[in-house]
Amino acid sequence: MKIGFDFNGVLDYAPNVLFPFIELLQHSGHEVGLITGNTSSVFPKKFKDQFDFTIFCDGPEEEMRACGKIATTDKEKMAWWKAAVLKEEKIDILFDDWVDHIEGTTAIRIGPKK
Repeated sequence: MKIGFDFNGVLDYAPNVLFPFIELLQHSGHEVGLITGNTSSVFPKKFKDQFDFTIFCDGPEEEMRACGKIATTDKEKMAWWKAAVLKEEKIDILFDDWVDHIEGTTAIRIGPKK
């Protein structure tokens, strides 16, 4: 399976639980990635290297490329950009705190409801 984890509100919410879980998933043969609306520049290489793949929203150009629109709110960004890249990258499961706003992929909430 191809499994994605959001950063803000998810990986930073429970890192002591989730990073061992990510390692377990990887050792079980799953492809695990970081999928975040943040830019790639805010994450050090050492952090990115813990994942099999990473997907970042590096500005409005990336939003236009992926979904043809630029969000003005976090809710729009999740509904438009994140939903589009999940479909594009064929993500099977996403762990996110914005699951009510993301369609097209099985999404499991971690963290407070947004």
